[in-house]
Amino acid sequence: MSVNREVLKRLLSQVHDVEREIATVDRMLRLGASTEMVSKFYGLTHQEVALRRDILGLPKCLAPRSLDPMEC
Repeated sequence: MSVNREVLKRLLSQVHDVEREIATVDRMLRLGASTEMVSKFYGLTHQEVALRRDILGLPKCLAPRSLDPMEC
């Protein structure tokens, strides 16, 4: 069995790029970026952004439109 070193280098580079992107998205969410903003910049669905918020332990919504906590 042989390993194509160029393909391996590209794969490792892609892993680092994805890690940086995830770190950037996480930072944006911690700093209060909206779901719409993250979706627009990184092409994530609303469900993917909600999952990242959940993983980070962030609230489902940052600015409720009413005083009712069930309306996030």
